[in-house]
Amino acid sequence: MKKKLWNAHRWVGLTMSLFLIGFSVTGFLLRHTSLLHESPKDESPFTGIPKHISIHPLNPRLWFLVTNKRLYASYDEGTTFSEIRLKYPLGGKVTVAFSPFSSEECVLALENGKILFTKNQGKIWEDIAVPIETPLIKGIQWRSSEGWVLLTDSFLFQTNDKGKYWEKTARFSNQHRLHYWIYRLHAGELWRPVLGILYDIATLGFVFLGLSGVYLFFKR
Repeated sequence: MKKKLWNAHRWVGLTMSLFLIGFSVTGFLLRHTSLLHESPKDESPFTGIPKHISIHPLNPRLWFLVTNKRLYASYDEGTTFSEIRLKYPLGGKVTVAFSPFSSEECVLALENGKILFTKNQGKIWEDIAVPIETPLIKGIQWRSSEGWVLLTDSFLFQTNDKGKYWEKTARFSNQHRLHYWIYRLHAGELWRPVLGILYDIATLGFVFLGLSGVYLFFKR
């Protein structure tokens, strides 16, 4: 009985080692996407995975295309695109809200708590102060020529002066707020770069345990 249990333990350990190696390696690569170099033969002008595209309702020639890494603009109905360089990374959800009152203006809301505004078709962007610290932004919309509605994970805000003053109009349950922090902890997004470095070290440790386990299985 003891021998059968030991053999079962070895085979289960071998199988789980393969899963452990796979999870660790793919997780490490997803955290360090720069290691996934694109093919030099790829003639695509875009970097990253496409997420969504927005067309200005008052200026159909103006398009914004968002990938998981970059923001691109087209001023000729999608014939050509050029990268818009922003000071913040486009991690998570990105909301592009073109103004229905002006053919030049657009507000950009990043899930990580950054709001950017342009009044010249994306050529120059200015930071907009967010109403609370480190919010998880769900979306933003225009309500008037000067007003926006901002949805975060905990509150609903409104402004009538393009973000100079925000008024809190609704509060939501903190249940998904807890989910957000658990997710950030799991993904190694908290206390960067310290926690990220620790996660990388732990990942390498798991890979070592998996590979050494497979080696010892067949070496025995």
